[in-house]
Amino acid sequence: MSYCDFCTNLPEDDLNKIYHDTAYGFPITSDNELFGRLILEINQAGLSWSLMLKKEQNFRLAFDYFDIEKIAEYDDVKVSIIARCGYHPQPIEDSKRYP
Repeated sequence: MSYCDFCTNLPEDDLNKIYHDTAYGFPITSDNELFGRLILEINQAGLSWSLMLKKEQNFRLAFDYFDIEKIAEYDDVKVSIIARCGYHPQPIEDSKRYP
């Protein structure tokens, strides 16, 4: 069974199906969206991708909708809050290297 066969049998409102049909394999043209995808991947750390899809909106809120320029301006207090919430703070340092 291929992944596409798996998604075919899922309900239309299933997060995996929505992701497969709208994001997986599609080019990302926005630097902020690409950075957001990297944030999700970094924080996945062995968790299921389904869980990350369920938490994606929380990540968007915590990381200012993945706005690289805003994230680069985070101070130590904001970084500390993000770390205490269980999010990996490394992308914040990475954003400071963005041109």
